[in-house]
Amino acid sequence: FTNPESQEVLIRPWHVEGLAVRPEHRMIGHTGFVMTARIVAPGVEIPAVKRHHTKPEYSTEDVEAWTPGATGQRHASDKKIRKTIRQAQSRAEKSLGDNTTDDAQ
Repeated sequence: FTNPESQEVLIRPWHVEGLAVRPEHRMIGHTGFVMTARIVAPGVEIPAVKRHHTKPEYSTEDVEAWTPGATGQRHASDKKIRKTIRQAQSRAEKSLGDNTTDDAQ
């Protein structure tokens, strides 16, 4: 047999009324898979299946070129993170304070 081929099949009902042919209003379809393979004559050699490489071909130098330090990405210090958190909390408190004054009016 040759290498099998697979196909997905979608089946949904159609409404036929005179010359009008429309799909049913329900969008409930049924899917299935059809597998086919052809029989070959005796003595015929089937060609080998070509396989794709599963692992990309790259070197250690390629990986090192894309490290955070090599791309210029900087590490945020603990001090910077604390400052950003304080600013975000302050803005959130101000925005909540603005909303409560609008509700009171």
